[in-house]
Amino acid sequence: MSNGLVIHKTLVFQYADHMGLRNIRGFAGRLKRWRVNIGLEQRELADILGKHRATIQGWEAGKWEPGDIEKEKVLSLMKT
Repeated sequence: MSNGLVIHKTLVFQYADHMGLRNIRGFAGRLKRWRVNIGLEQRELADILGKHRATIQGWEAGKWEPGDIEKEKVLSLMKT
């Protein structure tokens, strides 16, 4: 990994820790609240992220956690 990518990834995870997004339960609740607050359906968020609706449903239910790449995409969307 290039130094810039390592620094970027570190900052993303620091932000995720600060927002409680690295904890699966914290991530699940925050994801759902954010999605509902901006008026997105699970299907629409899934389309944006290139995932199935069931994946988003599982994340929000805390059944499983997104990988690092998916978390970075979600965090990026939440910041905009």
